[in-house]
Amino acid sequence: MVEIYVKLIMNGRRTFEQVPENLQTAVKNQLDLLGLETTVGG
Repeated sequence: MVEIYVKLIMNGRRTFEQVPENLQTAVKNQLDLLGLETTVGG
């Protein structure tokens, strides 16, 4: 699920705030690894 949310954020279809709370840490870590901020797409 983390990869799905990362791709949705990258494509502007979701914002970080829309990620379920239990996945936010993992999604944030993945975005950090990609050099992206949690505001991508928002």
